[in-house]
Amino acid sequence: MADLNGLELAPEVAAGLPGWTDVLAHLRDPRRPRVVDVLRAADATGRPAVQPRCGVGGHREMLALLSELEPAGPDILSVTIDSHTRLRNYDTAHELIRADPADLNGYPLVSHGWRRGRELAGSVRVPLEVRHGSPDGRDLFAVSLAAGITSFEGGGIGYNLPYSKDVPLARSMRAWQQVDALCGTLAASGVVIDRELFGTLTAVLVPPSVSLAMTMLEGVAAVREGVRCLSIAYPQGGEPHQDIAALRAVRTLARRYLGTAAEVYPVLHEFMGVFPATPEFAGLLILHGGLTARLGGATKVISKTVQEAYGIPDAAANASGLRTAALGASHLFDFVRVDEDRVAEEQHWIEREVAEIIEPVLAGADLFDGIDAAFRAGRLDIPFSASVHARSEVIPRRDRSGAIRYGHSGGLPFSAAVLRRQAALLREPDGARPLTRIEAATADIHYFTDQENAVLPGRSRHPSVPPTAPIEVLMTDTPTAPQPSATAPDPEKGARVVADDRAHLFHSWAAQGSVRPIPVAGAAGRYFWDYSGKRYLDFSSQFINLNIGHAHPRVVAAIKEQADEICMIASIFANDKRGEAARLIAGLAPEGLDRVFFTNGGAEANEHAVRMARMRTGRPKVLSAYRSYHGGTSTAISLTGDPRRWANEQSGSASGNVAHFFGPYLYRSHFHATTEAEECARALAHLEQVIAFEGPATIAAIVLETVVGTAGVLVPPPGYLQGVRELCDRHGILYIADEVMSGFGRTGAWFAVDHWDVTPDLITFAKGVNSGYVPLGGVIISDAVYEAFRDVTYPGGLTYSGHPLACAAAVATITAMREEGVNENAARVGRDVIGPGLRAIAQRHPSVGEVRGLGVFWAVELVRDPETREMLVPYAAGGELTRPVDEVVAACKEGGMWPVYNYNRIHVVPPCNITDEEAREGLAVLDEALHAADKYVG
Repeated sequence: MADLNGLELAPEVAAGLPGWTDVLAHLRDPRRPRVVDVLRAADATGRPAVQPRCGVGGHREMLALLSELEPAGPDILSVTIDSHTRLRNYDTAHELIRADPADLNGYPLVSHGWRRGRELAGSVRVPLEVRHGSPDGRDLFAVSLAAGITSFEGGGIGYNLPYSKDVPLARSMRAWQQVDALCGTLAASGVVIDRELFGTLTAVLVPPSVSLAMTMLEGVAAVREGVRCLSIAYPQGGEPHQDIAALRAVRTLARRYLGTAAEVYPVLHEFMGVFPATPEFAGLLILHGGLTARLGGATKVISKTVQEAYGIPDAAANASGLRTAALGASHLFDFVRVDEDRVAEEQHWIEREVAEIIEPVLAGADLFDGIDAAFRAGRLDIPFSASVHARSEVIPRRDRSGAIRYGHSGGLPFSAAVLRRQAALLREPDGARPLTRIEAATADIHYFTDQENAVLPGRSRHPSVPPTAPIEVLMTDTPTAPQPSATAPDPEKGARVVADDRAHLFHSWAAQGSVRPIPVAGAAGRYFWDYSGKRYLDFSSQFINLNIGHAHPRVVAAIKEQADEICMIASIFANDKRGEAARLIAGLAPEGLDRVFFTNGGAEANEHAVRMARMRTGRPKVLSAYRSYHGGTSTAISLTGDPRRWANEQSGSASGNVAHFFGPYLYRSHFHATTEAEECARALAHLEQVIAFEGPATIAAIVLETVVGTAGVLVPPPGYLQGVRELCDRHGILYIADEVMSGFGRTGAWFAVDHWDVTPDLITFAKGVNSGYVPLGGVIISDAVYEAFRDVTYPGGLTYSGHPLACAAAVATITAMREEGVNENAARVGRDVIGPGLRAIAQRHPSVGEVRGLGVFWAVELVRDPETREMLVPYAAGGELTRPVDEVVAACKEGGMWPVYNYNRIHVVPPCNITDEEAREGLAVLDEALHAADKYVG
């Protein structure tokens, strides 16, 4: 029977429901609390909402239970449904209500009816969620809506296979499709229902990628039906790094597979295995769950109680449990940190495993048929859930750290790299016998209880349980950033490293006798450290290229995986990572730039861009700005305007046919401008004169750093780049945007030209494309330039063009930047932390003439006189004249921050994924160091 806006319901359920108009009006009542509002607020504050599980059979008893729990401070309350209602045995539930409600293991909402449901919802000030486990939730959903309940748990996979073995999977998914479709109808009417997807109802000993694969498939189905709020639940496994990684992976996977139409909120279900019997240890496990939820970025945590080991908990235990979970999820534990590199590596592999599991299914014509067929074939799997619909061949196991791995992956379509990693993580000591499926499950049943036994007198630990309890691992003050102790101090080795360097290495841009290198022992994140144990915050990003930071685990893993497959293949062959990297890079560029020529770095990229422009136009000459740097090779150093060009010209190393002009630089305006508008107009007029005097018909290209880099971090004024584009179009000149330094997140965008909505003819890139983990650069080519070489050979190439290791690193870098929001982070940190911080520093130090920049690309210009703007160090100075800035740099290094400097400027250019705290740490060091410059003022 169809009722309640087309939902197919049991006749007895449909007959007792109110009309759709009444239901809609009740749900729209602005006085009623809604779960989606709680989730939004929790997400905004960063404190997970806390929700206990609770449900009893009698109506009066349920009202009393909610009343007792509300003073404990839950953000959401549960109505947990009994097992008879879950299986639609309403007559049995009704009989037990009359005979003995205490025999019911939850609240039979369908039998009590929607009016009593409204009474429950109206009895508390927080919203309710229905939690159940039904393979067909249509009847229960209809009554829940009529009761005014705005969150409904369940899905066609996770609420079928683990327990409902006699309900066909296809039927269950179609039933839940109707639930999701009605949620879509409600969303279109302005009523947002939160749909919580649990993934795998078994919870215990389920690898994270299995759980998240199921929720992603259910999520895809829900979003297609119009669901606009999804809570993606993850069952706590117990190993903190893996649990935190899985929670963080939820948002990344949701962006990838669910898009942006629905709000997505990660949820942690506290441990659902056998709970410790002692209240102290059980309480610690509950606290650990709340803390895991917070560190993992969960929006909500479902709390447990200290009575879990003994049966259904009473109200007092439930209240105590939610308070304990709330404490763990609170700001009181902000001092607790985890090994972020380990978490990031886990997250990378979880996301990869999920992709390998679900992408073949998503590629099929019909989602539900594909899911059904994949389970029957073993390509989808839930451990310990065998039925006629699923093989359940996966054998999960914990590794020595306690993380859940694949002892046997069954028919899951994993790559060789995933299988190699799983085998390595589970490698037994010599002579040890692998656990059987039964032994693995038995060991897991005892996982936390045996840890409890190990710390209590007279008790012993099961030999398969890891010796270190995850609870103890997490409850330590492990710093976010790697510490120097990651490499034990070894000054003798440091001395040998320096000795080899000075005996045999020829350094770039240096007088060889004056080189005094610091031997670096290790690096991770935004830090590196030397062999003495001193740590430096990398405010230089090395050569302003380490946009994603040191040793990013996803990029490192991608390089290792590629090395296992193929290390080198000539550019005449097609290679998967080479093609994927080109596709990704072209996809980030402005429209109409669809081809990529790979080089080994930025200088070569500029060399080839100029060569392409000259051949495309048949003209020899190129224009570039005086304040610029384009690389150290022949043509690139000729393009360069700063003093590094001079010695190369004197030696004859630089090529010719390059003319220079002055670009906009309001602080030291060459055009006597006083406003950005004046500077823009006069700089364009000057460029137009240079074009006229050089001869437009002789000029192949104008090469510009979109944001001038080492020559000053000069951000162009509004309208300037558009004006250059217009001049190029007018005279048939190609516009080459040098984005070697400014590209791939440095300014908070993929390319700096995106800020001004300008489309060049050629874009050069390097540095941030893979953070320099393996050398890579290139030219992104417009269709017009490409056509010039469709039938004419391009006379250029490089042995290592598109090197597979470099391209694999680029694919991993771009993917990680997208999924981790690195560009957005760079823009926000620049706007909210670095920019305001530098401006505040300028107010305190008379030596600071100007600060300028955007994203994580900033310059601090130092002066001897703020009025005359006399440079603290003269242009192109050397020797003793550089002492004032040398002292500032030395003070920065002494303070543990590694800066970039050039003449009278300190550049603030940290990795794009720097945290607010790290940015403030570096600014504090700079603030103190600038006292060394202040003494030269006046």
